Amino acid sequence: MRLLDATWSGVDTPSRLDWIGLYVQGAQDEHSYDPNSWIFVSNCSQVADASLTGKASGTCSYRLPDNLSPGVYELHLLADAGFTRLARSNPFTVTGPIQIVSFKIDNGAVDLGRHRRLGQTFTDTFGNLARPSAFGDLLDVPIG
Repeated sequence: MRLLDATWSGVDTPSRLDWIGLYVQGAQDEHSYDPNSWIFVSNCSQVADASLTGKASGTCSYRLPDNLSPGVYELHLLADAGFTRLARSNPFTVTGPIQIVSFKIDNGAVDLGRHRRLGQTFTDTFGNLARPSAFGDLLDVPIG
């Protein structure tokens, strides 16, 4: 799971239906958001709650889709369940899933067959090495 913290402030007339959507960088058409990747900022979810009020500022953890294609993206803050843009994030780059593939170290007798996605930290410590390899005793091997 890939999470971003989406933080905003300075919304003059917040609505409980203000929302954040995922866009390809530079998208001019606000209707071109990823329809599976959006949240209301009043409760940081896709469920509207009539008991809540709008937030002029705040932070939500924003989950990026697992199948998000590599590219440069932005988050847009939009008003009242509509497409009036209030703000846009700085662009961020998604390089795709990172996988740890199976490999062996001759004098370490290590075999890993694990997969990790972007945003997860993964390291394994290799003991009993006669001397550290060129990579050191910790290996983190991204393949993308």
